[in-house]
This record gives sequence, C-alpha cells and structure tokens, in this order.
Amino acid sequence: GMGHEFKRDGDWTCGSCNTNCFASKNSCFKCKAPRPGAGGMGGGPGGNRTFTPREGDWTCPECGGNCFASRMECFRCKAPRPTGA
Repeated sequence: GMGHEFKRDGDWTCGSCNTNCFASKNSCFKCKAPRPGAGGMGGGPGGNRTFTPREGDWTCPECGGNCFASRMECFRCKAPRPTGA
C-alpha cells in the first residue's frame, strides 16, 4: 500500500479534505484545517465537534460537508457547488 490507508485508535478524518490524520495532530497535515473539537478551550476527546468555516466556505446541500471557498464541487460527494454559495 501507500502508507496511511489504515487508521489507529484516536486517528481522525479531516472534515475538509477527507485525509486520515494522526491522533496526535490538532490540524490536518494536508490542508491545515483544524481538528474537529480542537479549537479553543472546549476541545479534547469527546469534545465539541463543531468546525468554524472560513469566509467564503460553503456547506454542501447534498451531504452537509464543509467545503473550501476555492472548491467548485463537494470534496466528499462531488456534488456541484450551488449557485450563490
């Protein structure tokens, strides 16, 4: 295989680019998005899993994925970006 095709306990999947990230990391090594629940003081295991989108980011109407402003299709389900998003 090509390396990171398996997950270990505590590893997490980036909500922005769907990359597997190590449990020890608080942001995605690929796209630098923050780990869900790692922001501010309320993070940690089982903590608040909200992700604060940046200006221009959009939510996919098909699957609810948070997509970067630069994307013209959803990273997760490949649905096209809605007009005006």
